[in-house]
Amino acid sequence: MATLKEIMGNLTRGDGHKVRARDWPEGEWFEPIFWAKGEWVGIDESGEYNVFNEEYSDKFFEIKKTKIIKMYSPIIDGYEKNYCSQGEWHTDKTNWAIKPEIKGWLEMEVEVEE
Repeated sequence: MATLKEIMGNLTRGDGHKVRARDWPEGEWFEPIFWAKGEWVGIDESGEYNVFNEEYSDKFFEIKKTKIIKMYSPIIDGYEKNYCSQGEWHTDKTNWAIKPEIKGWLEMEVEVEE
């Protein structure tokens, strides 16, 4: 946990960071937009204006930006009962689609940092 000043460093303008205090309910956040006279001015999850001064005692943590990607692994003819050991996962299956030994695909969605 860190103060807003520690998280934002020497910035005087926000760069898209979103932060939460340790005791805030899930889904609540603050996005610092600009630094003015010892305060970070920004918006919260509902679009409301909010201000936190340098001495704000609560500790914050940065909310990481994430995205969901879909991963594919081929099921190869003759290996149906042992498909997990094939071990190759890809974000695109178009290069594999023309291979006749592929009977199907395993799919999974994975959350990754942007």
